Amino acid sequence: ERIWPDSSTTELNNWALNVTGGSPCEMNVATPRPIDLMISSLQFTREFLLRGDEDSVEVLIQNGGYQTSSPAALVWRLDGLSGSIPIPPINGFDSVRAHILLEFHTGGFQPLQLEITTTGDGILWNNLYNDTIPIGYPTGCIAINEIAPTPVESQPEYVELVSQDTAMIDLAGWSIRDAGQQRHLFNDSLMLHPAEYLILTASNALDSYFNLQNIAVIVPESWPTLNNSTDSVVVLDAVGHTVAQIGYNTTWGTNLNASLERRALWLPGQNGENWGSCLSPEGGTPGLPNSIARLGYAVVFDSISIPTGLNYVTPISISVDLTSQGHFAESGELRLSIDGRLILSKTTPEIQFDDMTSQTFTLDPITPGEHQLNLIYDGTSTATLDTNFWVGVRSQDIIINEMMVWPDVGEPEWVELLNRSTQSIPLNLLGISDVSHIAWCDTITIINPGDYLTLVQDFSQNGCEAIVRSWPGFGNQSDAIRILDRTGTVIDSLAYHAEWNLTQGRSFERIWPDSSTHSASNWTAHPDYGSPCELNRATPPAIDLAILSLELDTATCRTDTESNMLLKITNLGYASSSTGEIFVSIDSGMTHTGSVNMPAIVTGDTTEIGYVLTWDSPGNHLVQCWLEVSDDPYLSNDSLELNAFVAYPDPSLLITEIMYLPFPGNPEWVEIYNAWSDTIDIANWYVADATDEAWFDIEADSIYQIAPGDYAVIQGEGNPTIEGAFVLPNFPNLNNTGDFLSLLDPLNNVVDSLTFSSAWGGQTGISLERIRLTDAAGNPRNWSSSIAPAGATPGAQNSLYLVEIPTQLTLALTPNPFSPDGDGYQDIQQISFSLPFESGTVSVEIFDVLGRKMVTLASNQPTPAIGTLAWNGDWDFGDDIRMGIYILKFRVDDQQGHVYERLVKSYVARR
Repeated sequence: ERIWPDSSTTELNNWALNVTGGSPCEMNVATPRPIDLMISSLQFTREFLLRGDEDSVEVLIQNGGYQTSSPAALVWRLDGLSGSIPIPPINGFDSVRAHILLEFHTGGFQPLQLEITTTGDGILWNNLYNDTIPIGYPTGCIAINEIAPTPVESQPEYVELVSQDTAMIDLAGWSIRDAGQQRHLFNDSLMLHPAEYLILTASNALDSYFNLQNIAVIVPESWPTLNNSTDSVVVLDAVGHTVAQIGYNTTWGTNLNASLERRALWLPGQNGENWGSCLSPEGGTPGLPNSIARLGYAVVFDSISIPTGLNYVTPISISVDLTSQGHFAESGELRLSIDGRLILSKTTPEIQFDDMTSQTFTLDPITPGEHQLNLIYDGTSTATLDTNFWVGVRSQDIIINEMMVWPDVGEPEWVELLNRSTQSIPLNLLGISDVSHIAWCDTITIINPGDYLTLVQDFSQNGCEAIVRSWPGFGNQSDAIRILDRTGTVIDSLAYHAEWNLTQGRSFERIWPDSSTHSASNWTAHPDYGSPCELNRATPPAIDLAILSLELDTATCRTDTESNMLLKITNLGYASSSTGEIFVSIDSGMTHTGSVNMPAIVTGDTTEIGYVLTWDSPGNHLVQCWLEVSDDPYLSNDSLELNAFVAYPDPSLLITEIMYLPFPGNPEWVEIYNAWSDTIDIANWYVADATDEAWFDIEADSIYQIAPGDYAVIQGEGNPTIEGAFVLPNFPNLNNTGDFLSLLDPLNNVVDSLTFSSAWGGQTGISLERIRLTDAAGNPRNWSSSIAPAGATPGAQNSLYLVEIPTQLTLALTPNPFSPDGDGYQDIQQISFSLPFESGTVSVEIFDVLGRKMVTLASNQPTPAIGTLAWNGDWDFGDDIRMGIYILKFRVDDQQGHVYERLVKSYVARR
């Protein structure tokens, strides 16, 4: 390609080869640009670069253009880091040398990139310079730790390396050689972790001799066969720098069939005394700590001393000896934990090699039972010691309280214990023995303070018994019983003799827990069988408060008043009680809603304490009372409860319908209505008539719930049973001519009542219905016969139900005129009326204009205050009624001496 367009075409010096292969339709590469900065070369100061080095790099930058360049920058990128230095303007066809200082933090082959950034540069591809820089590793980052130059049989030779570095090591390009100069490259490229082993071996067959799973193994592309007597092992990194080397001699060891192992990595590798034959039966330890390794730091626990006979009231002094087996002196922190909880810690003095230090911990007393002790030494090295120890109890903390040593045939022997201490004692701390044999309890059951627990021979019947394996077996008439703990303390013992006159099938009970176990006068036979896990029949309780009764003033059980409750409390024990507190809850379980102080009560005395109750709502409530007195261990009689009923305000339940004269064989019944705003449970309510002496009691264990606005039917026995009715076997027998009927709540409050008469309404198979719920039940005008087609409306709204009585008589015919021609349009005339009274009888007759009666629609028919009749155009003479004007006579009797009549025209349009 042509260099200068303005120079002669025929000049040989004006032509040059295109270094990129060609540039058709572009500016020739050989033609100088006005500005063309390029990186021509770079030169490192050091011959070898190692990780951690820094080096000044000289970079030659040329301007291939013929104009002076603008200011530029030289940017460098290496190992994730970058930087730049300024480059001054460079004259045309001139150059400058720049120097950058690079730090090499990572070994291996690291990519280096240089770039010139400027403006106006005509060619950019030569602004970049990329190279891979081999970075070596410092000597000692890897140590030769084991050599196998004389393996047995066909086992391949191997060399074990171990990383001494704190960072990952890139093994790409590394090699190994012996005393010869030939380097044998590693086949694999891997990253070696700190303290990780690497095995270099002549063959993968090494797997057949050692377990190398999860161990880094490299088989180089060729192997430098190691001499059996002396040779060198040299490990070189990717730049050829020697990282580790050993010149070994097999006289360093005593067993030619075993590998040479290094004793200590911190001692010189070339020191023959730092090497020896492997002591492992396999003849080598590739990938494992050396069998003859000497630790740099190694503090170990030598011994521990824990006193015997410990109990929960004595402090504990624990001594521990630590020995250093490491080469270097060290100190650390010593931490003591009991049952996983850190108790104490201290700093140990510096311990030299083969020296010992003794440390003592003084602990506060701890609870009875088995405890786990954990000691941790945390220094440059670490050590752990775990051991268990027992803490026992004192004599008489647990006493023998009852014994069954001569049971009936087929029944087990048993011994009852009583915990008189303030501690919860695990049963596996205890053992039971006769004169020759000890049986230890193997259950983790806890005996709480004041509790009983029965040790039984071979089976358990309830939760307070514990089976003891290898039961000693006690004599029927004489023997010895001992209770002891794992520390060797005899807690209680008893020797019984034939003079005690033990009886088969009856236990022997201790009378007084505080008196001597050994005194025969403190023991007596149980009158029946025995009382395991209970207060002995012969032992009076020291303090035993009991709530005898709860008395409630039921007359004040209303939501608008306070109710007085009287509690009677007695002390059944032989000692005076301390003061305490009485807690009361209403429908809250054992979460109290109030409390009152209780005075101390002397033995045998009874005191009465009042408490005022307030009620949030009517209905059934559960009142619970319980005592809390610190010195009363017998809790079964410390609580009492009662069911209280709080009266409902009026209106609540109303009598709304009575079937006092059913069809023969059918039951009588009464309907009631819930006018209250919430569901009412009528368990323990009553219904009564005028003659029955025994009112009916709705059983409290039945479910009788009436939702607000719902009806309920109470019926006697018989068929049919009304759907949803409450069937009462002793339903009051209502008189056919009239009777007194009342509904009473559990407090005998009359909730609703009336004295009805057959003159009010009702007849065979037709009920007597209440008309208005807001009017009094005893108002005769508020009752009348049901007009329902079925004769009654049990469990539903009454057929006569009325909210308000109309103020005047109204009568309306719709449509008027009407056309009863059967075409489905206005064929029937509705006769609607309202009466200014609750109920009565109605008569409706229709006449023509000549006064002839054509049809009778109703004749003295019972009716409510609001009703409707219908005329379909038929008449009494059988022929079709003619079109015309007709007179409807409406007559109503209120059954109280008042009769109302109305005449109204009815128009028949066509027939």
